[in-house]
Amino acid sequence: RLAGRLCGGRRCVRMAGRALQVLYILWALAVGASVSVQLLATVVINRRSSAPTYHAVYISSLGVLLGGIILLPQSFASSAPWKRPKRWWSTLGGMCSLPAFSCIPAGAMLGIQLVLLC
Repeated sequence: RLAGRLCGGRRCVRMAGRALQVLYILWALAVGASVSVQLLATVVINRRSSAPTYHAVYISSLGVLLGGIILLPQSFASSAPWKRPKRWWSTLGGMCSLPAFSCIPAGAMLGIQLVLLC
């Protein structure tokens, strides 16, 4: 009731909805930019290695490990029981990410923009 008196009911709800849309757009931009920044950082780190191909595999593996560690707290806090994915493409998506380490040497040879476009 207080919110309805302060900003006019429906108008307040619309403003809150727009504010959420702006926050979602900003979040999507930040996540999208993080992909480019991550590839740039791994290419720069990989340049300093004496064996860039092997080093790319290590960097990619550590990225997957860190991603898994970040997801652990939410998976432990979930009350839903663990089960296999219902759809087959969930597993296929994980398998398609296995050759991701090849993006690191490709970014150094072809340029980061070209690798991100492909």
